[in-house]
Amino acid sequence: HNWFENVCEQLRSQPRLVLVSIIKVAGSAPREVGARMLVTREHCAGTIGGGRLEQMAFDRACELLLNDDSRSARISLALGAALGQCCGGRVELLLEVMTPDEPWLAAARDAILLKDDGWICRELDDKGVANTIAVGAKEGAVRLSMTMLAAVRECYQPTVISIGEQQWLIDPCRARQPEVWLFGAGHVGRALVQQLLLMRYRVVWIDQRATQLCSDSVPAADDIEKRLTHDPLDEIADIPPHASVLVMTHSHDLDYQICLQLLQSGDYQFVGLIGSDTKSARFRKRLLQRGLDPSIIHCPIAPGILRSRRPESIALAIAIHLTQLAERA
Repeated sequence: HNWFENVCEQLRSQPRLVLVSIIKVAGSAPREVGARMLVTREHCAGTIGGGRLEQMAFDRACELLLNDDSRSARISLALGAALGQCCGGRVELLLEVMTPDEPWLAAARDAILLKDDGWICRELDDKGVANTIAVGAKEGAVRLSMTMLAAVRECYQPTVISIGEQQWLIDPCRARQPEVWLFGAGHVGRALVQQLLLMRYRVVWIDQRATQLCSDSVPAADDIEKRLTHDPLDEIADIPPHASVLVMTHSHDLDYQICLQLLQSGDYQFVGLIGSDTKSARFRKRLLQRGLDPSIIHCPIAPGILRSRRPESIALAIAIHLTQLAERA
């Protein structure tokens, strides 16, 4: 989930480790760009897709660990019969040896501790990594060209970019998690929070009822913030533009008031309202009468994905729909 924190943790006790990253995918492949596997002399963590592909990457990583002269490598593999894979596509792997004394590690760690935007930038060549630098947002303009800085700032997930003829692997120190603001801690809300946590979303969960919001059915987690409030409308001002907002409170009138204020206050990644086609039509009519455009409110949420009306099924359909939106974004 966060490769950089895992690397820092392992380097407290390991003299060397190898980070294996997928940096290019063509056609069908078992994982995406940015998938990671961390290899030490004692164990392996993470996955780049399993099977023969992962075994070959692991074997090559072990060779790098034993060879003090090699610091990185690039491997391009066709995922066909010769490799014992049937995906049919092609992947390119980057293998990097990391040690506790890497100069860029401290800079990247400082960016995280200061809660500053920061990026780890690896200059790539045919053999692997030619150079690694870590920059924070405040110092980026000093250490990077304006062209490169503009491109780096657009990287919210691991990305390979080209600046002139040079390729760079850009990693944000803190990759942006998809963020969901959820109004309502009823049956569907509780099922949805459990599903979103499994899928690595950050969730801000809002309700007026302590018995519902603080239920033991959803355990505490770092990626969930519970907001118990007398007036959920007061929380809307804190919602960032990149967030998805889901409205499913215990009250139709409160649902309407939240939707009304959302339309008046900002533009968000996604706004979903739980309900039927009848509820949707009523809300749209009332909002139109106020001169507002209700088209950005999706109601029902995730129609047609599943037929079941069980809370767990509705939650799964919503999570699938949000993940599709996040991937497109």
